[in-house]
Amino acid sequence: MKIAKETWIILAIGLADLVTTILFIRYHGAQEANPLFKRYWEMGIAAFVGAKVAMLIGPLSVLEWARRRNPRFVSLALRSAIVGYVGMYGVGYARLNYIENAHPTFTATIGHRHMMSRRFAERMRRGFRSARQNIVSERPDTSETDIMAY
Repeated sequence: MKIAKETWIILAIGLADLVTTILFIRYHGAQEANPLFKRYWEMGIAAFVGAKVAMLIGPLSVLEWARRRNPRFVSLALRSAIVGYVGMYGVGYARLNYIENAHPTFTATIGHRHMMSRRFAERMRRGFRSARQNIVSERPDTSETDIMAY
């Protein structure tokens, strides 16, 4: 029996996740947010890649085995996993790029894996500071400490 196209799609998404995780951590100041995989990252890139690939291939192998016994259920499960995986990335992307009224010390995640870069966080803090200063200058009866952005 050949491997289902849904399995190939999840494998591609998982490998893209692996590559982007490494790129964001190494070159953009992100951090691994998953405590299990953070530990593997601290062990080195080979351990991290090995763990990510094992956690991807293992469940997909079990699902491919189960597909022979119950193809409709497994197909539905794989499709749900695709929607969930892509959905989590979408939510993380939106949280990172489109959060409104956030406190200057917030931490956003991309999905559940990447914390925002320090450079981006500093730009956000500067923007909130200048917005608070503009509000204070427009309303002389309040001080900067009276205004909080949540």
